Amino acid sequence: MRKCGIICEYDPFHNGHKYHLEKIKQATGADIVCVMSGDFTQRALPALFDKWLRSEAALKCGADVVIELPVVYSTAPAEVFAFGAIKILSQIEGLKYFSCGVETDDTDALKKIANLQSDEPPKMREYLRALLKQGLSYPNCLAEATAAFLSDLSDKNSAFKYDKEYILGILSSPNNVLAIEYLKAVARLRLDVEPIFIRRTDAGYKSKELIPPYASATAIRVILQSDADYSAFVPFDYGKPKLDVGLYESVLRLSLLQKHILFAEGMEKKLKKAAEKYADLSQIIEAVKSKRYTYSRINRLIFSTMLDIDGKFLKYSGDFLFRVLGIRPSFKSNLSDLGKNAVIKLTDKPYINQTGEDIFIIDKKASDLYAVITHSSSTRFCNRLRII
Repeated sequence: MRKCGIICEYDPFHNGHKYHLEKIKQATGADIVCVMSGDFTQRALPALFDKWLRSEAALKCGADVVIELPVVYSTAPAEVFAFGAIKILSQIEGLKYFSCGVETDDTDALKKIANLQSDEPPKMREYLRALLKQGLSYPNCLAEATAAFLSDLSDKNSAFKYDKEYILGILSSPNNVLAIEYLKAVARLRLDVEPIFIRRTDAGYKSKELIPPYASATAIRVILQSDADYSAFVPFDYGKPKLDVGLYESVLRLSLLQKHILFAEGMEKKLKKAAEKYADLSQIIEAVKSKRYTYSRINRLIFSTMLDIDGKFLKYSGDFLFRVLGIRPSFKSNLSDLGKNAVIKLTDKPYINQTGEDIFIIDKKASDLYAVITHSSSTRFCNRLRII
């Protein structure tokens, strides 16, 4: 059976996600394999609802199987996040497509940018090095270097017209950036799959616009935090989140005070002093952030310190284990298609190598942390495969 991979967070699963699943099923007729962030998302923040609830929502709305993206990858920068997810999909037998939401109709531009960033010609490397010397963050420097190179190329080739502001506009969208990183990972792993891009139905990833039946996950999270009614934007009533944000931030602050801060590049003393001075996590981050070290980057660094995610994992390109969270009954006979590294039962967990084992152990730590900050049972890591 043909399969289509979708990389997602579903934080929370909403009507736009349901629309995406329906469109993919109509377009391909393939089984849909969702690789979903677990209890912690790419912003290195806890999901509002746990991975089991979110995977059930996806299965009820069209997904055939939901796989957990290990937390080492789910909370990483876009390049590593994308590589981890595509690495999982590369092991799925019968994978013919992968799909993601984008915020542009110019998918040719996404492909050109992906090819350029993969090849990184000498002139573009020059632009990138010069920008990095100015103390800007790497993602911003990469976007500027990409836009400058393509703009120069357009000036020399009348058949290739992209001005700098146009490219920067494309690269200002997190969904577009992730789509580009997926394409780069597909090329890196030499996968023969067809990308299917679905234009978002809401006003964008960061939009707080509320026009039923669609709203971004960001907008829905804002509604949930205010205790307002969000039923018009989701296919199910999830109830109220159990997440204790204050407790979560206190645990992170404690890790800064007591643990060795990982790959902080000279910021260790500043972070520890800020953690000693301020009780609020946002104040701690504001005290040390800069043009190069953005709020998101520092937040990931603190989270990594809490779970002992050091730099070796971000450079690792080998195999790792991944949990299968749930399936539809019709997919039960196809479980072997998920490959030898899929963990269906914890009692059958194979051993790959020490790094692969460490990645799995960190998932257990993440599950324990989520249990603490949602006042849940710590046995939730051992939950069985859901068949919905």
